Amino acid sequence: FSRNLEHVLYNQRNPIDDEKYQQALETQDIFAVQPEKFVELMNSQEIAVSQNYKETWDFIGKGDNSLRRHSNLNIYLNSIHDAKITVRGKID
Repeated sequence: FSRNLEHVLYNQRNPIDDEKYQQALETQDIFAVQPEKFVELMNSQEIAVSQNYKETWDFIGKGDNSLRRHSNLNIYLNSIHDAKITVRGKID
């Protein structure tokens, strides 16, 4: 992730604790029911760093990229998706 999870998820830097807690509850409510929405968010053009694992860390380490809203979690999430297709032949 970039600096903080809340920065990636909500595009907020350093919210107060009460805001973090409320956002966490709202996020849980949404993504627990629709986990595919989390995958979509992590793969969005605004957040995803779509290179290989090492290249994503090289990118994050350059300039002020670590201060921007980026994540390479999409690599992991997509590998899970790909593994399910390989094992099952399709996604349910």
